[in-house]
Amino acid sequence: MIVSISYSIDFDEVPKTVKGFLENDVHTELTGQITEAVNEAVSALEGGNENTVRAIQKVDQIREALVKLDMRLSDCSNILKGYQRELLAEPPAPTQEAVADPDLASIQQDLGKLVQQMKEAEIGSADR
Repeated sequence: MIVSISYSIDFDEVPKTVKGFLENDVHTELTGQITEAVNEAVSALEGGNENTVRAIQKVDQIREALVKLDMRLSDCSNILKGYQRELLAEPPAPTQEAVADPDLASIQQDLGKLVQQMKEAEIGSADR
């Protein structure tokens, strides 16, 4: 059974992680198990003592390994496409709140008016 898993990493770590997948999974599989299985299949068919049953088993083993390898390569490709898409994406437009935010000078001016109104209100209530 094939399942998909996910985990979180820093955005800047994506290329390094995919590189690790390629080096550790893809390269190892190609230079290790697949190469060994190909050599065994060839050996089973050499000489006058061909063992076709063994060769068939090894060819099937190679095919299964290639399917797994293709899935890993597809994962790497999809991850890198998403990474590239994010790199090339335009920065998000400012939100309406950010556009509507008053500047500091405006806030200080409004506070000054409120303080003045409070002082006038205190003077007015003290006269009564």
